[in-house]
Amino acid sequence: MTSEVFELVANDDQRFFVHEAILSSQSTSFQNTSERTINLRDWNSDTVARLVEFLYCRNYDYPDPTLLEPRAEHSLSETVPPAQADSEVTDPRRPLTPLQDCLGSSLALDEAPRTDAERIHSFDPSDCDFEGILLAHAKVYALANSKSVITLQTLALRRLLLTLSHLHPLQPHSHISKNIVDFARYVYASKLSMITDYLGSSEESLKKLTSQLIALNFAAFQSEPRAVELIAEGGDLVRDVMAKVSRRLSDPVGVFWNGGHSKEVRYISGITAVRDTTPPSDHVQEASGMDSNVNYKLTGSHTVWFVPEYTTIAADACTSFVVSPHFTGNSAGSGPLYYVDAVKDENVPAKIIEVLLYRITIPCNITCSALGFDGMTGDIRNLSTSDPLYLVWTTTRND
Repeated sequence: MTSEVFELVANDDQRFFVHEAILSSQSTSFQNTSERTINLRDWNSDTVARLVEFLYCRNYDYPDPTLLEPRAEHSLSETVPPAQADSEVTDPRRPLTPLQDCLGSSLALDEAPRTDAERIHSFDPSDCDFEGILLAHAKVYALANSKSVITLQTLALRRLLLTLSHLHPLQPHSHISKNIVDFARYVYASKLSMITDYLGSSEESLKKLTSQLIALNFAAFQSEPRAVELIAEGGDLVRDVMAKVSRRLSDPVGVFWNGGHSKEVRYISGITAVRDTTPPSDHVQEASGMDSNVNYKLTGSHTVWFVPEYTTIAADACTSFVVSPHFTGNSAGSGPLYYVDAVKDENVPAKIIEVLLYRITIPCNITCSALGFDGMTGDIRNLSTSDPLYLVWTTTRND
């Protein structure tokens, strides 16, 4: 090969030499440049080495999951109840797109190389740590994205889809949830560019895959304390996850067909707390698919469900909710139940069109904006220990 040679410099100053013809054939980023030294110091030498390997071999090696130290107690599958799979969630709303389908047919798992599939499926998630392999593929993807090496980006994304599908569904309180926290932090801290003609999606592909996995496993994900900290930080990850979690309605939120001819906005005008062993068909759902019984895990308390009341009149719509000063919710008696009071402020143009419960397994400081909602109450169960439960809502302006 007679073309000139480029020098690629990683963050530890390790240098890699690549022929100009090889570089320019894979990306326009390397064409028509007078610089023979390319600064790749945002990536470690392992990641740059994988880029170089791919440029010459159309493949790259990656680490295997690492075997965990043997545990004296029972195995994970014996001690932790399995998380609900997508098809098992008894939720009347539209289910989320399965993980293997969220990126469309162009990345179908059956098109993944057989060697990759056999390799990843030979490792049991219950006794292996997957952080290294996830971050290796994510870093290759980020480097390929930054330099528009589309074929490498596609390969890394397909391998990530294969690996994450092997880990799905997540188990509560498992080491895999910790792996996903570190993986998600890296993905959302990376400066990933949208490539509009890549998969035809309006959402960056790796972020879409990451947020879809967490949305599908939100209850199990929250069992990891570091995941709760990540949620409390808010940001683009939480916005993307909560948008998916709350997007499971057959029609746009707050909109319904009036007589089959026109659309009207349907507002929330109040909430009724109902004692019943069976949930009413129209009860308020828990946002992540966890138990919607307001008194879940409270010993000696009735099973209670929230049922929303609706109106098409904006003046009768709620603008917020507050924990009731007459709180009696955890009482085992038969009297009226007071959890939340509705606020209807005619001077506030934002009217509530959807309400959800949001249960968090570990107390922490969290805001509605971090969760991607327009408002939220304090803990509606009035507890100071654990398992706080919030009422959250979405609004639309009426001005």
